Amino acid sequence: MKRTRFSHLLLALLIALAPAALADGTPPIVVPPGNGLHLDRAMPGRVPLAFFSGRLWVKGTLRAQWLEDSGIPDAKRGLDLVLLLDQGEAERLPHFGGYAAESIHVKNGEDAVTLAYGKDLAGRLLDKHEAGVVTVHGRFQLESYVISIDCDTQLTQARLVGTDALQAPVSGNVNVATQCER
Repeated sequence: MKRTRFSHLLLALLIALAPAALADGTPPIVVPPGNGLHLDRAMPGRVPLAFFSGRLWVKGTLRAQWLEDSGIPDAKRGLDLVLLLDQGEAERLPHFGGYAAESIHVKNGEDAVTLAYGKDLAGRLLDKHEAGVVTVHGRFQLESYVISIDCDTQLTQARLVGTDALQAPVSGNVNVATQCER
């Protein structure tokens, strides 16, 4: 009797969870309530994608740097703009089950740099490549949020459209090129 009840409970749980996982083995998409983002479209596959509409505010540190040629094949070059999330922020963001958004790659680089750092510092970074690495901590408003999984890591992108409570920017001179090891 107990075994039958347990089997029925387990079967009911599996049936309830089945729609959350996509048929091809893609992890389920988790959309925490109340963050302002809504799933528009999901594309399963070897490199799954999910597109969201809406806007949300997150706290973190925006890091801008100009990546020069590192000699590593297929390494990213040019403007690299990444929002490193404060502790607790990732839990509020859409993600694939078992993954998290530790950082967000900002897609609208030049506009976002000007918005977050001001025209003078943005010009030094964008036009002359003088500023090295520049960081600023604050609140950032994002839209056009996209998540994907590649190299067993969640990749997250968005457009930066607003800033609030920014601290003074800090400049450095570190150049970090990243590459996916397959």
